[in-house]
Amino acid sequence: MRNVNRILGSFTLISTVCIPILAKANSVPLSDPIPEEITQSGLTVQLQEFVTLEPSSQTGPRARINFLHHANEVRDRLFVNDMRGKLHAIENGAVSTFLDIGPHFPDLVTGPSFSLGFGFFAFHPEFSSNGKLYTTHSEEGDALSTKTADYPSIRAEIQHWVITEWTAVDPAGDTFSGASRELLRVGVDTVTHGFQQIGFNPNAQQGGDDYGLLYIALGDGEQHPNLTDGPQNLGVPHGKMLRIDPLGTDSSNEQYGLQTSNPLTNNNGALGEIWAYGLRNPHRFSWDIGGSHKLFIGNIGEKNIESIYPGIAGANYGWSEREGRFLFDRNERFSVYPLPPNDDQNGYTYPVAQYDHDEGFAVVGGFVYRGSNVPELYGKYLFGDIVNGRIFYTDEADMVTGQEPAPIAELTLVDESLIEKDMLQFADHSRVDLRFGVDQENEIYVLAKQNGKIWRVAQVPVVCDSNVLSMQISGLNQWHLLSLPCDLPAGTTLGNLFVDGAPADGRWRAFRYEVAGPGGMYHELKTGDTLYAGTGFWFLTMDDPVTLEMPASSTQPLQAELDGTGHYTHSIAGDTSWNLLGNPGPIVIPYSDILLQNGQTNCSADTFCTLDDALNDENINTKLYAFNTSLSQYEIIDSTGVGTINPWDGFWARLWQGSVTGDPGSPWQLFYPAD
Repeated sequence: MRNVNRILGSFTLISTVCIPILAKANSVPLSDPIPEEITQSGLTVQLQEFVTLEPSSQTGPRARINFLHHANEVRDRLFVNDMRGKLHAIENGAVSTFLDIGPHFPDLVTGPSFSLGFGFFAFHPEFSSNGKLYTTHSEEGDALSTKTADYPSIRAEIQHWVITEWTAVDPAGDTFSGASRELLRVGVDTVTHGFQQIGFNPNAQQGGDDYGLLYIALGDGEQHPNLTDGPQNLGVPHGKMLRIDPLGTDSSNEQYGLQTSNPLTNNNGALGEIWAYGLRNPHRFSWDIGGSHKLFIGNIGEKNIESIYPGIAGANYGWSEREGRFLFDRNERFSVYPLPPNDDQNGYTYPVAQYDHDEGFAVVGGFVYRGSNVPELYGKYLFGDIVNGRIFYTDEADMVTGQEPAPIAELTLVDESLIEKDMLQFADHSRVDLRFGVDQENEIYVLAKQNGKIWRVAQVPVVCDSNVLSMQISGLNQWHLLSLPCDLPAGTTLGNLFVDGAPADGRWRAFRYEVAGPGGMYHELKTGDTLYAGTGFWFLTMDDPVTLEMPASSTQPLQAELDGTGHYTHSIAGDTSWNLLGNPGPIVIPYSDILLQNGQTNCSADTFCTLDDALNDENINTKLYAFNTSLSQYEIIDSTGVGTINPWDGFWARLWQGSVTGDPGSPWQLFYPAD
C-alpha cells in the first residue's frame, strides 16, 4: 500500500508495503462481516405519489430520473433530471422541460451502462439573481480524440466526464435560454464511477469560507481487475471529494478557482482541488440543514460493504486499502479481513453507518429529515439500497466519527390505500434504482427510475372507523387540549363537531399550533376550518357547556385534565405512537417536573419515574420534542436541550416499553404541574 503521513500540512508520499498487508497474512477472510441483521423497527411512513415522468425510452427504465431538488427560488417548483438528457421542472403537479442538454453535446453517451448520461445538476445559491446552474454528463466517441481531459484517466481512457456551467438570461423563466461553458473534464477507464454528484453547502452563509463553493464527488474511474492506488494518490482527482470555486479562474485550465482553505493546498504534489479522498464510488452526499449541520457521504463498496461516511476536510476514507471498516486486498476483491491491531496509526476515517451484502447491493445516500410533516422521522438520516430499494434510517445524533457505527433500522412503507409494500412493488420491477430528493420545506421524496415515479414521504393517516366520541366541555373558562386521532370525512369542519351547533362568536375560542406556519405559531380556528388527523388544538368555552362529537378510531382524542392533585395528566400508550400534548398554563413547567407512572415501574423503586430515569433505562425510552420558533425546528425536551415547556406550548411525546414485563402496549400516565 501507499504509506502516507496523514497529518495535514506534511503529506509525504513513500513507496510500498506495510502493516495492513502483513496483518492480512495472518487473517482469515470474514464470511459475514456484519452479522447483525437490519430489521423493520415498526416506524411506518406513507409514500404519496407526487408525479410520474413521461417515458424517455420504450425499453426501460421508463425515465432515468436521478435527483430531485429545488433552486432556492421564491416560486414553488422542483427540478428532476432524466439521465437521457433532460432537466424537468415540476410546479403545481405539472411537469415541463426546463433544459435539454442533448443538442449541446453531440458526444453525449447515455448507455448502455446505468451510470452514463446526464448525471447530476446543482443550482448556484444565487441562481435567482445570477442564473447559474451546473450539470455533469458523460461523453465518448469523437470527444476522446478531439478533446483533451484536464485530468486524464489513470489507465486506458474510454469515457470523459464533464462539468458545465449554464447561465440563464431569465432565471425565473419556464425554459432555459442562455449560455454555457465547460468547467472541468476528467477521463476514466470504465463506464461507471465518474462524477456522481455536485452540490453546494446549504448551510454556508454569504461571505463565509464555504459559500458558493462547488463540491464534486468523483468515483475512482476504474473497475476490477484494473484497480489501482488512484484513490490514495493525491496527484490525481479520482476517488476524491473535490471543492472548487466555479466563479474563479486560477485553476490550471483557468475555468474555475482553487480554494486556499482546501486541506491539501500547501502539500507538494497534491491537487489543490482535493477536499477528501479514498472513495470508491461516492453515491450521494448531503448536509444536515439542522442539528450539527454535518455532511454525510454514501459510498458504494466492492463486494461486501456499503458505507455512510462523515464529510471531513482532509479525511482519508481508505479505498482501495479499506472497504468500510475492514481491510481490503485489491487482488482478492470478494473478501474483506479484520483490521490490524495497530490500525489507528494509519489515520483512516471510517463509516458512521454501514451494512453488508446480506442486506443489499449498493448504497444510495439520502438526507437527514428536517421537515414537519412526519415528526417521527425528525433528526433521522434516511438512505437506502439502490437495487432492492430498502429504505433505511439511523439517528443523526448517533452518527459520530470515531465511535461504533450507528444502529440501522428499516422503514415500513404503505401506499395511499394503507397497503404495506416494499419498493420493488412500488417500482413494479426487480430492480428499483432508488434515489432521494428534497424540497424547500425539507420534505423528502423517493424516486424510482424503473417506472419514472416520484413519491412524497408522508405520515401515515389514521382512518376513522364507525365509532363516535362525544366530549362535554365545561363552561368554566378552562382550556382543553384535544387531538384528532383520524382523518375526518371530506368537507368536515370544526363547526360540524358541535352537537347542538356552535355557540355565538365570542363565547368560545379554539387555537391550533401550526409548525408549517410563519415561524411555527398558534392560529385561531374558525367554524369553517378543516381539521385533520394529528391536529392538536386548544378549546375554551366561556359560559355554557358544549358537547363536541368526533369520529373516532381505536386511539382516543387526548385531553389535558386536572387529576385532583394539582397535576395535568395524559394517558400515553407504550406502543411507539406519537402523542400531541401541551401546557395549558399558566406556569412554566420545568423538565424535571414531568413524571411518568405505570403499573409496573422499572425506573426506580419510587412510584413515579423522571424522564431522565426513562431515558437511562434500556427497557424504556421516552422522547419529548418542542418546537423552537426562533430556529423553526423541533428540539428534544431534556436537561441539556429545551429545559422548560412554556404556557401554551404544544409538544410531542412518544414512549415504548421494550422488554418491560407486562403488556408492551399498556398505558403510562404522564404528569406535570398545573399550578
